[in-house]
Amino acid sequence: MQFKRVGKKIQVLAYRGYDKEKRRSIVQLLGTLSAYTLEPSTGLLDSLTVEEKTELQSYKENIRQEDKKQYDSNNVLFIASRINEVSILLEMPENYTIDEEWGGRVWDSIEKLQKALKKAGYAKPKREPKAKPKQDEKQAGLDLG
Repeated sequence: MQFKRVGKKIQVLAYRGYDKEKRRSIVQLLGTLSAYTLEPSTGLLDSLTVEEKTELQSYKENIRQEDKKQYDSNNVLFIASRINEVSILLEMPENYTIDEEWGGRVWDSIEKLQKALKKAGYAKPKREPKAKPKQDEKQAGLDLG
């Protein structure tokens, strides 16, 4: 079987032999799946053999695994920007209501994230200390001596 995404649907196509007269293979559209929910169209499951149903289930499982992998990858890749967005929003607390319980859950999550980063080998970056001003930079060009 073949699966072809067309817009919001995934077409389920099956090879049904070879037409010697036209010199091309016979491919039949058995039905469609929703590209988002993977729900089959009416009559699709009835028209499939046992082997084709197994292949369809395998295809759907692979799609779900790929979607989960992509979702998890996006969560990891964009965590820094999301944290920055939340920190900006926290500067305007009048736009929403949060409580102590929420704060506790956030601190717990940050603690778990720190441990996971350390375990994965990402040490906390060292911050360079602020440079101390030199003696002649303390005054704005005025000689007091």
